[in-house]
Parts: sequence; structure tokens; C-alpha cells
Amino acid sequence: MTRPACLGALPLDILCMVCECLVDYDPSQKSLFSFSLTSKWCNIAAARQRFRRIPISLESKEKLADDIEQWNHILIPRGYIDYVQVVKITGSIHTRDMAFNSGEWPLGEMSLGYHGADDENDDDEWAAGDDNQSDSDSTWEYGDRKVYSDVTLFGENPYLTNEERQSQEVVWSPLVHFIKSLSGLKDLIYASEDQIPLCVLLTLHQRHPKSRLHMHHFILHTLFQLADYPQDISLEEYTLATSPCLYSIRAHQSDYDIQGRVCYNTEAILQMVAGLAPNLRHVSMTVPSTFINTQQNPKPAWRGFFINSPPEQNTPRPLGQLRSLSFKFIESLTPSTLRKWARYTDFSKLQTLRIMSDDGIDIVRILDQMAVEGKFNSLRSLSLKLFLSTYADTIIFDRIMADFLRNLPPLKELKLTGFVAEQTFNVILEKHGNTLLKLDFIPSRGFMTGASLFVLFNSEVKEIQKQCPNLQTLGILIPRTNGNKDEVDIYRTLGMLKWLKQLILRLDFSSVIHYRHSSSTDPGIDSLCLSANAVATLDQMRETFKNCAIDANLALSIFRMIAITNGLRYPSKSPSLQYLKLQPWGHGEFGSGVFNGELGDITRWLGRTWLCTRPYGDVNFEKVVTREVDKQWRMLFEHRIEDIFAWGKHFYEQSEQARFYQKVWKSIWPGHTDGRKWTDDWSSCPLLEE
Repeated sequence: MTRPACLGALPLDILCMVCECLVDYDPSQKSLFSFSLTSKWCNIAAARQRFRRIPISLESKEKLADDIEQWNHILIPRGYIDYVQVVKITGSIHTRDMAFNSGEWPLGEMSLGYHGADDENDDDEWAAGDDNQSDSDSTWEYGDRKVYSDVTLFGENPYLTNEERQSQEVVWSPLVHFIKSLSGLKDLIYASEDQIPLCVLLTLHQRHPKSRLHMHHFILHTLFQLADYPQDISLEEYTLATSPCLYSIRAHQSDYDIQGRVCYNTEAILQMVAGLAPNLRHVSMTVPSTFINTQQNPKPAWRGFFINSPPEQNTPRPLGQLRSLSFKFIESLTPSTLRKWARYTDFSKLQTLRIMSDDGIDIVRILDQMAVEGKFNSLRSLSLKLFLSTYADTIIFDRIMADFLRNLPPLKELKLTGFVAEQTFNVILEKHGNTLLKLDFIPSRGFMTGASLFVLFNSEVKEIQKQCPNLQTLGILIPRTNGNKDEVDIYRTLGMLKWLKQLILRLDFSSVIHYRHSSSTDPGIDSLCLSANAVATLDQMRETFKNCAIDANLALSIFRMIAITNGLRYPSKSPSLQYLKLQPWGHGEFGSGVFNGELGDITRWLGRTWLCTRPYGDVNFEKVVTREVDKQWRMLFEHRIEDIFAWGKHFYEQSEQARFYQKVWKSIWPGHTDGRKWTDDWSSCPLLEE
């Protein structure tokens, strides 16, 4: 009988394909590192993946030169230089003042060519391959993170003197020579807040004309102008705006900067979208939440890139070919804005659309009109986080959203946050369920809910399991009920999703699900007045504390219950779940429209967010890692909790609320005699085991 060939005897091309699969399943690249130690040929194959992506952190001109020298020392002698396909640049160097700014990539990690999964997730997924991918700042769970850095637009002086330009070229020359040496470069991710130097841009054009440039902080400084003194764009920035390499941008939108100067960046970007930047395919526009437009006068019309030339906006251009478009607006996104963008790019080519806006009802109406017109025929990924301004809108929003989703082609990815309910939920499953790979569905729990409250109980989760057979990523809001049978049934149903890899569970513990307004505003002996129209009894508060108390043991139990159910249901394959995020939901809410600050602080401290991750191949769940998110913030917040409970004060110095919270706490966790601090002397209610 012929013995099978050993792994190292396989052709190099096959080994390289194996390495690609390893990276897909284990982005941390730990599995790839183990694979590289198997044999000489496996090491060679792994090197192609290890050095595919190179990070460069900007801090100073000396560090940049040293980093490039070390990368050359690592890459050139063994021929690894030809494996580099992606270069990401972070940090900052100000050539005028050489200000020091620490970067995110420690040089000590360079020698192996590995980096963590969290760093990978921060990068632009557009650089990873297909055109239908989008920026991870707006990934399927971007609503749980800060949407964008809070900055105030401030246009710098971009005009360099000849001496400054020469100094800039000297500073950046090591990087320029490094880029020239990369024969396989496909993507340059420029995540520095510094404007990209002209010498770097021209190097891309000359040596790598087919490469893709991703600008994470796109801004044209020369288009910040005094209203009465229009000026030409600088030639350096015009070269950037017209770059054939420019592939994706993330930009801020504002009409003015903090100095009151007019900003014409949006007008310029529209021209770029329409063809001025011929290969621009992905645009993300954000209005910073800290920016306040204090200008009362209408914004002066833009006279174009060059004020003495015919304005480009009047020059006929073909429609742009964007593949993804993202609007993260705190305000000012209107239906007319969407219509305006549709005049510059062909929406029927869009594959990804992401919108956050506080004008939700009108946005969905215009989106529905555009869907009926066939403008979303290519759409595959949709993310909407919409807020409403009136009580009446909440009543009709669900129906309007359902109509819009019904007029779309089958989607692969969908994230909805807002006043959505049963009609929307049913349309999602009926129209899109069979094709969905990612679903994130968050019905609103706001006090303004005019429609009936929509809650995902086990019956609804069962419908997801039946009608979404291909789901790999799921995020839902479910009631937390002390780990009783109803809650456990939801976890077991989730385990029946055959291909589920990533799961975000938002555990709703103190919203209108568990409480209705009391008819009396008299707190009584065992109750607490939370506001002018709401009273919480001792039993109600006990339930809130018990539901929001989430510790590491509970997080791991939930992960194992879902994964074990998956393994038992589908014994022919290994359990699919690799990532679980548990996020308490409803901090400080206690009944519709009632928010208590002290209660919010307690539940936010007690209700912790956990991440459980399982390495690929860990079929027995022995290597599951459970990690608390934002632990450092919680530790800093602990003094506030001690003040609220006031355990150390004399009885007569304690407030009525403090005594009430103490009574609630002791009724759940009476305490031990082992000397543990009371803030550590608690535990979650275990899951019900049948």
C-alpha cells in the first residue's frame, strides 16, 4: 500500500494555498507561524503570507529611516521583498516642526512579520481583495464603536516653500526608495494624518501605476479658503485629487472650518467621484459630532479647482463607478443630498451602502423611491442606523422600512438599527434570508417608541435559524432573564445555525421589557423613586441587578452552550462558532422614558462586555479565551460606585438611595468571610441546566 505524501512534499503552490486558508481561519497568524516550523518548504510558503503586509509607523525622520533599514535587512537577503503586497503607514511626521507622535506599530514586532487580529481588523478591508469590500470603520458592528474620531476641521497651510519641499523629500526618501523596491506592491494604505507627500505619490504613479491608494484621512487643505478670497488648489493636492491610483477615501464633510474659512472639499470629492479620480471606488463621508457650524450666511459657490479656468462642475462627465458609499452624519444628511450624489455616481453600481442619520423617516422614503427606480440593482450590503425626531414617525417607520427592503435585491449583509419591528423583521427573512451571510438587527428601545415593542424571543430566533441557512455573522438584541429556560432556549437555537462563526449578543436587562410604570409615585418602604413618574420596587431592582451581572464564567458558559449545541446538531463538522461578544444593553433605563443616573452608573459598572474567542481547531473548547472589554475604564470608575453605595459611611450619613441599593445588593450577594472586597464579591446567575 502506497503511503501518502508528507505535507512538506506537496508542491509549493499548494502549500501557499494552505497558508492562505490558515490566515483566513486564524487572522492572528499563530497557526501560520506553527505551520512555518513544520518543514523548510512550509516555511518558504508561510513567508509569502508573513511578509505580505508591512506596517510602518511614523514618529520622526530618524525612526522612519531606522525602520526602513531594518525592513530591508529582514526582507532583501532572503528575497522576501518580492512578497510584500500591502504597506500601511500610520503615525505622523510634521516636516515643518518635526513634532513627535507615537505610532501604533512597535518596531520590536517586525522581526517575525506577524501582527495581531485586532490590528488587522482596523485596516481597510478594501485592500484585501474584492471590490465589494468596505472600510472596517463601518463594519457590521460599527454602531457599537465610536463612529469616527471627534475632530474639528482645521485647514492647515499646505503651501511649502522650496526649502521645505526639499526638506520633505529628504525626510521621506527612505520610504520612497523602499516603495520603489517592492515589485509586488498592490495597496498602499495611508492612515497618517499628514498629507501624503508628492514624492511618495509620484513614486506610486511611476513605479506602481496599477496599485491602489487608500487615504484614511483625506483632506485638501488648499480648498479651505476665505469667502472673499478664492484661490487655486495647490498642484500637489490636485495631483492627489486626480491620482489614477486613488481607490478609497475617508473624509470629513463640513462647510466651514473653526476659523470660519469656507471648505470646498465636498464639492471637490464629487468631481473626483464623477471621474476626476478615475479609479476611485469607495468613499466614506463623516460629519464630526463636535463640529458646530456657526456661519449664518449661505456658503459661497465654489469656482472650481482653478478660479480662472472653467469650473469643473459645469463640465459634462460620465457618472462615477463607486462600489461603496458611506454617510456617517450626525445631522444634515437629507434626501436632496442623496439625490445630489446620484448625479455624480451611478447608484446602480453600488454594492455597499451605509447611512447613519437623524432624519430617518425621510431618508428611508427617498431610498425606497430610488430602489423602485432600479438604483440599487447591484446592492449586496446595507447598513442603516437611523434616528427619528417625532413620536408619529415611530409608528409608521416599520412599515416604510419594510417596503424599502422589499424593493431591494437579495442582500448578503444587512445591519439595521432604529424603530424597526415585526414587518421589517418578516421582510428580512422572506426576501433576504436565503442569501444573508451577515445580519445585525437592533430594534429601538427608546422612550419615544409609539409602535408596539418588538422583542426577539426564542420563536423569532427560530425563524432566523430556519430562514437564514447561510448566516456566518449575527448580531441581535435579546432579553436577559436570569439564565432561565427562555434565555437558555435562545442560546440553544443559536447553536443550530450551522455556519455561525461570529455572534454579538446584546443582553437587554433593564428596559421596558422588564418594567411598566407604577400607578403610584409613593416609593414605600421597599421601593425607590427613580423619577417624577416612576417607582421601582425592591424585587424589580433585584431583577435588574441579577440580569445585568455578567461575569467571565457566564460568558464562557454561553459560548460553550452555543458551540456544543452546534457540534451535536452537525456531528460531521467541527463547531463553527469562533467569536462571541456579550454586551449588556439598557444601562440606566428603567421603564419607557425613565433614566436614572446613579442606576445607570451601577449597571454600566456591573454589566460588563465580554469577548470569547476560540482558536480554529479547538474542538473541545479547551483554549477558549475570555476577555473583558474596557476593563481599564471600569477600574477607574469604581470609586464612583463606592460613593453611590456609601458602605464606608455611618448609617445616618447614607442617602436613602444608598441604603436601598445596599439592601438590593445584600439580598442577592450576602457576602463571604474570605476577605474579598465587596466590589469583587458577586457572581452571575448560572444558566439553567436541564
